[in-house]
Amino acid sequence: MFGQVLFDRMEYQRDGDNELALWDAQAWIGKDRNRLWVETEGETDLSSDSGDIENFDVQYSYRFDRFWDIQTGLGAQSTFCPSPNLIRSAIRPLLDCRDLPPTGLR
Repeated sequence: MFGQVLFDRMEYQRDGDNELALWDAQAWIGKDRNRLWVETEGETDLSSDSGDIENFDVQYSYRFDRFWDIQTGLGAQSTFCPSPNLIRSAIRPLLDCRDLPPTGLR
């Protein structure tokens, strides 16, 4: 069993009293042919405890050729605030075919 976690962006911004935390990360676990992927991206306003989860995707990936795989799974988007009446969420199905570089694993 192999795995990898990639943080494309973890950022903290401060402008006066406004503080923001931003993230963009992906991780996978499995082997070269079968993998479970988790990808997430969003931002949180630390001064008001509100923010957006722009995407949170969980996908199964099957590699059927050296440079090709097919992924399917579920994704979610959400906006949150301290008040429970202001939460919006959406779940969407995903199907993605990607042209990926070789990993060197067989």
